[in-house]
Amino acid sequence: MIKNTSETYRLETEIGIDNIFASWYDRGMYKTANEFKTSPWVIRYLANKHEWKRPAEKAPIILKGVKAGTVKANYYKNLIF
Repeated sequence: MIKNTSETYRLETEIGIDNIFASWYDRGMYKTANEFKTSPWVIRYLANKHEWKRPAEKAPIILKGVKAGTVKANYYKNLIF
């Protein structure tokens, strides 16, 4: 019998939450998802679930929009402005 587990559980047990966080912190949601061959939305879910934070400087396009006033900072709860 094949056990059906979630992608989140697979990542947390096979890769480890610390490794996923380290990659997400340095590279962001999309590159981390590509590295671990999963959906970016799974990485976003993990970031929200564990309340991860990273400096806004790691997302320069978003930071530029916030500084220009065209993007609301409170929309990005995982970034520290």
